[in-house]
Amino acid sequence: VAQRLNRTWIGIDITYQSIGLILRRLEQSFGAEIFNKIIVNGIPKDIESARALAHKKDDRLRKEFEKWAILTYSDNRAMINEKKGA
Repeated sequence: VAQRLNRTWIGIDITYQSIGLILRRLEQSFGAEIFNKIIVNGIPKDIESARALAHKKDDRLRKEFEKWAILTYSDNRAMINEKKGA
């Protein structure tokens, strides 16, 4: 709604899966040119930052690297289902 009303807005999330979903919805609503108007921080943009994310000691962050890689390099943009518990 904020975009349609030409308002400045900010979106915050911590998972690449959620960010990918938000970006896909923005593209569906406003077309690919929307990416010229938004700034996304915290996503690996080069091999060094991707390696740094992959080598984090925290297992949750390493899983985020896997999700980022799948969402970035997968043509089907499949949703990642995460099974928690037994």
